[in-house]
Order: sequence, then structure tokens, then C-alpha cells
Amino acid sequence: MNQGQSGQGSSQDDLLLDYMMEMGLLAPEEEKIARQRGMVDQLRARPTPEGRQAGRVYVAANPLEHLAGVAGQGLASWKEKKADTASEGLQGQKIEGIAKIRRRQDERRRGAQTPSTQTAFDPYDPAQGYGYASPL
Repeated sequence: MNQGQSGQGSSQDDLLLDYMMEMGLLAPEEEKIARQRGMVDQLRARPTPEGRQAGRVYVAANPLEHLAGVAGQGLASWKEKKADTASEGLQGQKIEGIAKIRRRQDERRRGAQTPSTQTAFDPYDPAQGYGYASPL
């Protein structure tokens, strides 16, 4: 019983190692997406242009300052969409990686089956393809 637990532990260790290898390759992509989202936050946090007091005269903000603010908001929206698309792609890669790990685990389980757990061959079962069916 102790050997079964240690065997199961090594299988779990292998599974954990596979998971870490699959997901570890995606860490640089996650950092890139986080940087993009940080840039979006900085663009959105820009203050709106305001007029200034020049001596006793109030000077309104330059229209180009307003245009720069609008362009910054547009750039922020574009970068946010780009980051969302990259995040969705990354999520798909993670799901694909987990599915790959599960397939490997299933293959290991099938390979580890003992002959006592496998079904025996029945020569009279036509579903197995080697038997014969009665002509009646």
C-alpha cells in the first residue's frame, strides 16, 4: 500500500512538472499584457487640459491640447482591445496546455493498466471482431 502511494505521488509530481512547464512558457506573455494594461491606465489617467491665469487675464486651453487628450483616449482604447485579444489568446493557450496535460495523464493511466484490469478477449463476441456469428 505504501508503494502505491509513492507511485501516485510521483505521478502527481510528473503532472505538476508538466503543468509548470506548460504554463511557465506563458509567463513572458502575461508580463507583456500587464505592461500594456499599465500603459492603458496611464493614458486614461492623464488630466484634461484646463485654462490658465496669465496675470489678470484667463487664457483658455489650446484646442490642440484637447485634441491630444482625445487622441490619448483613442490610443488607450485601441491598446486595451489589443491587450484583451492577447489575453483571450493566452487563455486559449492555457486551456490547450491543460488539455494536453490531461491527455498525457490519460495515456499514462492507460499504459499503467495491469492485465487484470483489462478486459479479457472473448472469441465468441462478434463486437471484438475475431469471433464468428451464427448464420441463424
